Amino acid sequence: MPKKQTQEAPSALENSTASSLGLAAALLTLAAVSSLISQLSLSPVYGSIPASQFHQKAITATALLAFVGKTTLRKHFSLDSRTLLPVLAFCIPTVQFFLFKCSAQLGPVYGPLVTEGLTFLPLLLLSFYCVGAALEAVNLGDWLNPTVAEAAPAVVSYFSFSAIERAASTYLPHVAGDVFTRAILQLLVASAHAVLCPSWLCLLALPALVHTLYLNPHFPTTHSTNLLNSTLHQHGWSLLERTESVTGYVSVLENLNDQFRVLRCDHSLLGGEWLVTPERRRQGITVREPIYAVFEMLEAVRLVVVEGDGRADGEKSALVIGLGIGTAPRALLAHSISTTTLELDPSIAYFATKYFDLPASGRGVNGAVHTAFITDAVAWVRDASAGKNPDAAKQTEASGAEVYDYIVHDVFTGGAEPLALFTISFLTDLRALLSQHGVVAINYAGDLALPSTRLVLDTIYTVFGSCRMFRDNPPLDPDYDSASDYTSDSKTRTAPAAPHGIGGRPRAKRTQEKRGAGDAAPTDFLNLVLFCRKDGRHVAFRDPLDADYLGSASRRQFLVPRAELELAFPLPLPEAADDDGTAGAARDARGASEDGRPEGAAGRPALTTANAAHFGAQQVESASRHWRIMRRVVPAVVWESW
Repeated sequence: MPKKQTQEAPSALENSTASSLGLAAALLTLAAVSSLISQLSLSPVYGSIPASQFHQKAITATALLAFVGKTTLRKHFSLDSRTLLPVLAFCIPTVQFFLFKCSAQLGPVYGPLVTEGLTFLPLLLLSFYCVGAALEAVNLGDWLNPTVAEAAPAVVSYFSFSAIERAASTYLPHVAGDVFTRAILQLLVASAHAVLCPSWLCLLALPALVHTLYLNPHFPTTHSTNLLNSTLHQHGWSLLERTESVTGYVSVLENLNDQFRVLRCDHSLLGGEWLVTPERRRQGITVREPIYAVFEMLEAVRLVVVEGDGRADGEKSALVIGLGIGTAPRALLAHSISTTTLELDPSIAYFATKYFDLPASGRGVNGAVHTAFITDAVAWVRDASAGKNPDAAKQTEASGAEVYDYIVHDVFTGGAEPLALFTISFLTDLRALLSQHGVVAINYAGDLALPSTRLVLDTIYTVFGSCRMFRDNPPLDPDYDSASDYTSDSKTRTAPAAPHGIGGRPRAKRTQEKRGAGDAAPTDFLNLVLFCRKDGRHVAFRDPLDADYLGSASRRQFLVPRAELELAFPLPLPEAADDDGTAGAARDARGASEDGRPEGAAGRPALTTANAAHFGAQQVESASRHWRIMRRVVPAVVWESW
């Protein structure tokens, strides 16, 4: 009998060790998934970049606090800490719902930190504590030095959590959608906690669960959508449709008072149009007008004079990177130019077709064909430039062009540009897709005072050489305050402005954002539109014909870039800047090859895949500024009620 007990003891110990390790792994996995869901839930209210600003630092601090405070927690906490995990998890959606209503007061810097500090971080703290306790039950001191064994649970917990989070981040955004929305994922994680750590305390979470299922507009049901619309109607807005997709929360909204429609992605507007109402028809407005003039400026890529090219539009082809509501590709197709579009998010393409009249892929318009690809533009352009993309090759054969006569590059979203689409490797591949005398139009939104903006512009110069650069509106007037008025068109405006004859609202000057304390210079967050030729020759625009305007009053005003809005390009090197810090007209001396491309960087750095992450960190300031601008475009309640 004693012998049998001796044989059973190791088996019981092994089962206990396996159980502890299994519990630790499960809790770390749930914590890592909760971390990603927390960021996804914050992005519609704050944007993905502001939401992530302090996220990793907060996780590190929480892990350290769990390790340092474990003794105190054990001394003063009599309950089994695991039983509180489901309660905290079920309460997160409800607490977020109420905290989001304070986003205007908290702002883009402290809002995400406060929200996570009262939702995800307490869950993470308790998870780290429980994982540490489970690992300590394994008796690591039997195999390790006592000092190492003491620190091992914390170290293993933190690095295991980080590894699981990185792995999950690859797949979770692609799982999110109409079925697995943010709110549903939160409830699934909470339910998993309840299965792992069952307790009668879960009953304490019932009020929060009922609120999430019946009163929280973030939970995707017909009832919650109707509830959301009843709130929006009180503020003059209406939700037409919404979904959650690979790039974020995507929805189509209408302003009921001023009669315009917008496409939203998280905390950013991808575009919009003024609706053609009976009143506007009486004014002679018969087509929808874009609410942002920058999209019409991009269409001027057709107006660039190419010597010796007498082909009609119907013999040309175009590539558009970044779809938005489809203003540019729709116009190109209307001019009989077969157009290929690249868009990462299928929901954006779907809404652009359903609500903004973008022709569906494969559909012919005036003899032109729209070919749409839902894909990663970086990989598609790389493969196409190397001749490895059969789809691009078919498009080339069908159009009869070397590749594309026009390329429109417009990928702004979320308060910042995706830097991967501005690296020297991507732009070089993009240049290879232009025909010999092809023209590219690039939209870049940012502040000329920021190093990241200068770096992108220098990279464009390195790849394309001769370009012309325009801002989309006049410079800031420091004596003007338009906080309560509408401003001129731009994705960075305080409100969308109606084109001439629409809406009856005057065009006003832009507001300006002040920099931090001690820096009195105003920031100038603006849209830059650059036109470049592959052959490096001077960019000149022909006079437009009536047909170029497509019956649009707004295009008559904004299609052709105005001379007074042109900026010197390239920007002067830092040592060649004017005394007041503004960009002068001086250019650095550079050699050029026969096709006009610059030889070497001539002291100008370039954005690369390697340094993009470093400059990505500098986009936080730009994204925070964009957040404040968006709050003047659309009321806070619309952003908060997603």
